[in-house]
Amino acid sequence: MENKTKIAVKVNGGFGTVLVRANYLHCLYQYLNDENVEIYAYGHKSSAMNDAIFKGQPSIYWYGVENEWNLIRQEEYDVVFVLDMYPELKYAKNNIRNKNLADIVEIWRNFQSNIENKLYYNNLRKSKPYVYTRLIIEQKTVLNSPDIDGVLGIGNEYDMPVVVGADTNEVLEKFGLKDKKFITIQRGINPKLGTNETPKMWPLHYYDELVLMLKKAYPQYTIVQLGESSDHCKAIDGIDISLLGQTSWDDLKILLKHATLHIDGECGMVHLRKALHAGPSVVIFGSTPIEFFGYTGNINIKSDACSHWCAELREDWEYHCLKDVKEAPCMYAITPQIVFEKIQTYLNGSKADVFSRDEDETPGSVTKEIIEKYGKRLDEQYVKDWLSTEEYWGYELVDMQVKDLLCTVYDGQVWNPVPVKETPAYQYLCDNKNAYQENMEIRNRDLENNQHSVERYEKLVQTLEKDGFDEEKLILVGCNNVIKDGQHRAAIWMKKYGENSQIPVLRVYKSEL
Repeated sequence: MENKTKIAVKVNGGFGTVLVRANYLHCLYQYLNDENVEIYAYGHKSSAMNDAIFKGQPSIYWYGVENEWNLIRQEEYDVVFVLDMYPELKYAKNNIRNKNLADIVEIWRNFQSNIENKLYYNNLRKSKPYVYTRLIIEQKTVLNSPDIDGVLGIGNEYDMPVVVGADTNEVLEKFGLKDKKFITIQRGINPKLGTNETPKMWPLHYYDELVLMLKKAYPQYTIVQLGESSDHCKAIDGIDISLLGQTSWDDLKILLKHATLHIDGECGMVHLRKALHAGPSVVIFGSTPIEFFGYTGNINIKSDACSHWCAELREDWEYHCLKDVKEAPCMYAITPQIVFEKIQTYLNGSKADVFSRDEDETPGSVTKEIIEKYGKRLDEQYVKDWLSTEEYWGYELVDMQVKDLLCTVYDGQVWNPVPVKETPAYQYLCDNKNAYQENMEIRNRDLENNQHSVERYEKLVQTLEKDGFDEEKLILVGCNNVIKDGQHRAAIWMKKYGENSQIPVLRVYKSEL
């Protein structure tokens, strides 16, 4: 007897957009919470690009290329929709077995039936500027804009795993980057535009000047240019290694994951680096709205040369500046010096808008100040082991959704940053105790002085269950929201209060490069 719930979805967009929408599908699958749900995704026309995004995704039962969408028979599925800036429902059976799916289909249907939504969303080619503005007012971003009414609880970080099908060391060695610090840089464009210059791009000679500045100030970093090919990406002067047209999707994932910084315009590589939970990208914004496309944690740069973004205001916006000038003011006003100073601030560890550290200040004095200022405390041993190793330059107490925190998990070779939900500590609380036990065995085998154990974790679980959380003891995170101390407490918190709950953390800014 057939008991599967089948969902067919056409995912519109280029690489970055499809990646964003794949995260929506992952969150949808998690929300449905039913192993009998099968999602059939029809993505980009490029099968290689689809492989890079969908292959290995636990939420995707099957995926195919764009052209195959025209061959489907709607009645063979329980739900059929197109995923663009919102889910456009095309077909749904009357009796959907999964209640959560039935509820969200009703939300989609009500959204579509609203006369105002019909007016604008049904003609996105002409109405996108309005839609962007509306979403910005609603404090939506590119990552969570399709999440109508916030039902799926999509935050500002990617929930879906990004699968890498290559060995990290082999890839880095292949390109001469093993054991090196490197910065990746791209000046590329969507090949479909049929040109290698648009007003959206930062000027080539600005990139040339920036690279010279970086090489003079930071000779210890190797500068690597990425890009689809030399046909679509002009070569930047002064680059140490040009990989134009030389990388597979897996190569690209590894390079973006391990680069200290990535420098780019608003494009797919920025989305991919964010999805990999890697370090920050320096993103130079022009015509597209920074409020919508800018990720938290990135170094997002825009000028005030134009009073407003202009993306989609006319059909040829990608080819011509709205002011009908050759040199788009929004880009030319962002000088190489401006970008260099932003990068310098990050690499040198200066954080002017957060607490400034005195030269003679010790880690212990920070602990004292935190106690005096917030009535909170840190784990003393971790202060000694981490804060004392390299200079920190600021900190701030913030409330974060626990699902936006990352934890480093040792897999026997490398430490991988993963969401709290994917850690062995969280899996232990979901009756998968073997995952935690196996991880402890790996740590005991490879790591000296492994302080964690099943027994110690079980004792912590019982203590917090009995006494509650110690509100004075803070979870410590780095500037990229990776937990430095407290991932077990974060896992217990998520299990008890839910992944969308707010948890207080101390974010410390320090050089970890």
